[in-house]
Amino acid sequence: MSNAFRIHIFDPAFTILQILSYQSAGYLTLSIAVILVETLAGSVITLDHVFNWRSIRLDAVLGWFLSFAFLFNSCLCSIHLLHIVQRTRQCADFAITFYFFHILITVIYSGSFPWSFGWWLVMILCMGLSAVGGEHLCYQKELQPIMVGGNMTASGLRRKASTRNAGDEIELQRLTISD
Repeated sequence: MSNAFRIHIFDPAFTILQILSYQSAGYLTLSIAVILVETLAGSVITLDHVFNWRSIRLDAVLGWFLSFAFLFNSCLCSIHLLHIVQRTRQCADFAITFYFFHILITVIYSGSFPWSFGWWLVMILCMGLSAVGGEHLCYQKELQPIMVGGNMTASGLRRKASTRNAGDEIELQRLTISD
């Protein structure tokens, strides 16, 4: 009998769809956060604040607001990782891929390589925050008990499931560690 628990079959089409979904969700929430910041700051709504590295400046109030929008978005990207990737060991890969493509898009959009220390600092912090946050959320999700069948009792300590063939009842109890 082979062990079929958590078998991972390499599926490039599925991985590409996950990357596209994660990129789309990340840019959607980033755009919403940047538009909110631009509205609150009374600034012009422009794509430069998302894709031009010169917009994130640590010597201007709008630059700080945009930096916080990027950091807030990295927290939201952790939630996207939980729902789209769903695997702890793949969260860092997807977060790095997101910011790698963001760097490429930024270079193409702005027409030059980002030389700002502040921009690199914000991007590295965002990458780390989304990767670690996504790993934490996915790890917590993986630690949840697996429902075998039946219903949880009111206390959550026991659940009963009956097998269809034999009619026997199986009682599952939560394991407790005593000191």
